[in-house]
Amino acid sequence: MSFNVSRFFSDDGPFAGAVSTFTKRNAQTELAQAIEDTFSKKSILVAEAGTGTGKTWAYLVPALLAPGKVIISTGTRNLQDQIFNKDVPQVCKAMGIPALVSVLKGRSNYVCHHYLKELEDSETGLRSKSEAPQLQAIRRFTDATSTGDKADCTAVPENADIWHRVTSTADNCLGSDCQFFEECFTNKARARAQEADVVVINHALFLADMALRQEGIFDLLPGADAVVFDEAHQLPDYATRFLGEQISGQKISDWERRSLAVVRLQLKGVSKEVEALLQAVNSALLEFRLQLKPLEEMQNQQSLVQNLPNYDRVMGRFDELTDAIQRVVKALLKYQEKHPDLQAATREGATIYDTLMRWSRSHKQDSASDSDVQASDKESTQAKVDPKEDQQAQPSDSLSVLVAKEMEEEINTVTEFKETPYVCWINLTQHAFQLQRAPLSVRHFGKFRRSDQAWVFTSATLSVNGNFDHFTKNLGLYDAVEKVWDSPFEYQDNTIMLIPKLPLPDDFSFRDKFIDVLIPLIKATHGGVLILCTSLRAVDDFAEKFLERLDKENIDRPLLKQGENSRAYLMDRFREEGNAILIGSASFWEGVDFPGDLLTLVAIDKIPFMSPDDPVLDARIKDCEERGGSPFFEIQIPHAAITLKQGAGRLIRSENDAGVLVIGDVRLVEKGYGKRLWKGLPNFYRTREPADALQFLTYLANHKK
Repeated sequence: MSFNVSRFFSDDGPFAGAVSTFTKRNAQTELAQAIEDTFSKKSILVAEAGTGTGKTWAYLVPALLAPGKVIISTGTRNLQDQIFNKDVPQVCKAMGIPALVSVLKGRSNYVCHHYLKELEDSETGLRSKSEAPQLQAIRRFTDATSTGDKADCTAVPENADIWHRVTSTADNCLGSDCQFFEECFTNKARARAQEADVVVINHALFLADMALRQEGIFDLLPGADAVVFDEAHQLPDYATRFLGEQISGQKISDWERRSLAVVRLQLKGVSKEVEALLQAVNSALLEFRLQLKPLEEMQNQQSLVQNLPNYDRVMGRFDELTDAIQRVVKALLKYQEKHPDLQAATREGATIYDTLMRWSRSHKQDSASDSDVQASDKESTQAKVDPKEDQQAQPSDSLSVLVAKEMEEEINTVTEFKETPYVCWINLTQHAFQLQRAPLSVRHFGKFRRSDQAWVFTSATLSVNGNFDHFTKNLGLYDAVEKVWDSPFEYQDNTIMLIPKLPLPDDFSFRDKFIDVLIPLIKATHGGVLILCTSLRAVDDFAEKFLERLDKENIDRPLLKQGENSRAYLMDRFREEGNAILIGSASFWEGVDFPGDLLTLVAIDKIPFMSPDDPVLDARIKDCEERGGSPFFEIQIPHAAITLKQGAGRLIRSENDAGVLVIGDVRLVEKGYGKRLWKGLPNFYRTREPADALQFLTYLANHKK
């Protein structure tokens, strides 16, 4: 069924009449038509749409017109909120149609009535004086709000630690046993999503739902006839994270403390017995952490577990920890009927134990057969998920199965994919440790699409010079239609890309000489400056050097550095100042939007190759080598090309923007592989002479609007 979406984007269409800033773009119309066609054929579309194409409206129109339910998945919660609160109302008003649209986030975004009351009643729950007014603000918000979404509680920052104690997790939610079940904000949000025609979610929630479907749980997201993935270039990383697992020492410690409080309150007659078992968990946890001290001397404080010098002692303490947790869960199981909080503690403990055991089994399988598993051929990878054939049997030591049987609840099991080995490692955090495992490949992602469901993947950065193999093969999207629409912006007239003649980035003098190039440009430009680095160490070093040079050169510009405050604060301050210098790493390479004179100079220190000390990357490189491939050209170059395109894309965000991009890495023009990278960038005017960039910025400053 066709709704002729092109009529909405025509010169005399409803958008032209209702939106003063609307400009007809052929690429936007063609993208909307391609998405409508994909919906109709129940097929897969992978669409790269350059900056300024208008891809959000291009997929909203067919989504709102579609007869079935459509899920829109975004890269971040901020974009999720922008689409729901800004774009959807504008499009619906211009189209003149009513639409039932809802937004759905993970449960950690919604206030939990039970845990809020528990914190209010606790004498030791608050960890600082500053949390007292925050708790009061959350209570006022909870009593007034209809959504319970913490993003709407402006009085308490979203990253405030207190939110962890007034929201629930899948493990500690009381479910239908909760006295606040009817008022539950998470349940209400899911109910609205079930009724809506279009549901706006984020990739994290979509992947969490996918992981739960492996366990036989299907009530997180509603079924949909079509799914649109915006900022789809992020999906391989999200899939790696969410189709794996992680568990932290902090999570185990929090469970032990909560369980101890519940036991003392609800089992006063027999609490001493269970208290002793819980204290044994705490002791075992501390002993295990002590064995991880060698990690403190390692790069990034992480390692594949089998590479630890004291591996046997680490795993010995690990076994003691899991044994202690198992004893607590079995003890709690005898008393779980006495109170819902005891049931929640029992379930959560069983989940923790099972997660630890899966991690242990995965790393032992990995170290025993390192690379026995070869990439499956196209036919087997395309096959649909068959729970009976494709998944491993649940081990008999599952505590969650035992608990579910005792509580007469539905048994949900976590399953694995036979063809997918896992990478397992340990890393230290500021206050604890994390045990992590991730799939070596996420090619089974494509198997989760139903044959009667359309999937659309769109982003400004999906291909490498028009080739989508890196994206489609990573996710197992072998039957996808692939299309590219270039940005409508006139880059040749409005931008210059400067690659100055500098030493290689690993030369000791590189950063000083890079700054020598940038200082005259900073003096000349009238707008803001964004310096993108490939590591936090580089951010700190550049910030220190710039402070010294700005003072020496008498340049009066605020210097903002990633790490000195939250990302949101730095971005707001950058906008307020108008001429600040912002130095950032990975999180500032995308999702940063400073149109007009807010940003006129972007500098990138070097080609953003992935860090070789990342455990998953290291394992994938070895796997590629063992298959006879070239990790540099199959893994590193595609990733660097897409990331570089994201970083360069920060400069021009609207038709009237202009400025200079400086890339300090001479390998971009002096190495053979460099051409593959710069050819994927927008069609900037290119030069190696700083004088050209200086002249252009001076011209822009003299003719600023």
